[in-house]
Amino acid sequence: MHKYLEKENEVNFDKIFNQVLGYLLFRDFCDNVSEEPVPHLKFYEEVSTIF
Repeated sequence: MHKYLEKENEVNFDKIFNQVLGYLLFRDFCDNVSEEPVPHLKFYEEVSTIF
């Protein structure tokens, strides 16, 4: 994500904070509110730790 933002000259606090905060809110929703399992979230987290 950081490389993309650098390429687009959009590296600033608002962009980075909003991306991370949005992901954390979505993860919290999937873990605590959603009645259906979200297997894609676990896959994404495992893949993102590799890179």
